[in-house]
Amino acid sequence: MSINKTNFDANNRIRVCLVDDQTLVRAGIRSLLELSDSVEVIAEAIDADSAIALIPTIKPDVVLLDMQMPGKLGLEVLRELGARQQLPPTVILTTFDDDQYVLAGIQAGAREQISERDVSPKHGCADDQRRDGVAEDAAAQLNGFADRADRG
Repeated sequence: MSINKTNFDANNRIRVCLVDDQTLVRAGIRSLLELSDSVEVIAEAIDADSAIALIPTIKPDVVLLDMQMPGKLGLEVLRELGARQQLPPTVILTTFDDDQYVLAGIQAGAREQISERDVSPKHGCADDQRRDGVAEDAAAQLNGFADRADRG
């Protein structure tokens, strides 16, 4: 599956949907990503059920998906949207290093994994210089992911 370039806005920004049950994490990731001119967060979902309903409707270029949420897990989002052929290129967000869980996510259709610690200001981005560096790194990771996904 490749990224649908027709969904890009006039500035060729990557359109992202954030799925995470933690408001602070979503807000932090959104604020970091929006520091980049190449990324636009177009929607957020707070749980698996809302993600399953929202993602096919908005057709984001990339989904950033938390794997551990109350109720259904991120893995169920991957499986359900994948079964319906409605899963956009997806990066799973994790706060743990459980290789089996990450592997299950990749097998269910996720393309890559990023630690929330790498993209959330909640985890050590108190100063502006550090925050800007994390934002640049996160945008670079998404741009690299978008390039790889576009190549199929």
